[in-house]
Amino acid sequence: ATVMYKATQETTAYQKSLDLTNGYVGVTKEKFIELQSSLAAVGYSKGQVTEALNAIAASGKITGGSISEITKATIDFSNKSGMAIEDVVKEYASLSQDPVQALLTLNEKYHFLTASVYEHVKSIVANGEKAEAVKAATVALAQAQNDMAKNLTNNAGYVEKAWAGVLKMFRGLKDAALDFGKAILALGRDKDISEK
Repeated sequence: ATVMYKATQETTAYQKSLDLTNGYVGVTKEKFIELQSSLAAVGYSKGQVTEALNAIAASGKITGGSISEITKATIDFSNKSGMAIEDVVKEYASLSQDPVQALLTLNEKYHFLTASVYEHVKSIVANGEKAEAVKAATVALAQAQNDMAKNLTNNAGYVEKAWAGVLKMFRGLKDAALDFGKAILALGRDKDISEK
């Protein structure tokens, strides 16, 4: 029963986030499920994908075609840094208000910003193309977080690497249990429909 409840909560939480932000993220529930499946197929935990997508949708600030890349970078960085997925998403969301200032603030923390990226984003804003500036800033942050995640992986000790493997295994088991719960729910819905 718990597995079936958790299975329904995944898409219900996302739909609620969509409804509360009037669908600002621009990704439908169906696209959410498709994205969840495609990222799971390349090794991402469905639970973490769901958590990241829910946080992105709930932020009401992130939109556009880079949702998949932001989701992947968020999960990778969260897994390697130990930072909560919701907190990583907040950093991406901060770029939507003032991308130049947000980059400078994030640079104080991560020290990733090059002069050329800064000038590029600043010039896009000066040209009145804020959405393009946000996109460029998002790409810069995602690249920086991907690089940091790789460095953290390369510099991890044996125990950290082993623990990461254990966590990945447990996430896979959780995903399998949730998939089973979804299948049971689908069978129940199909039975209800056929009885009507």
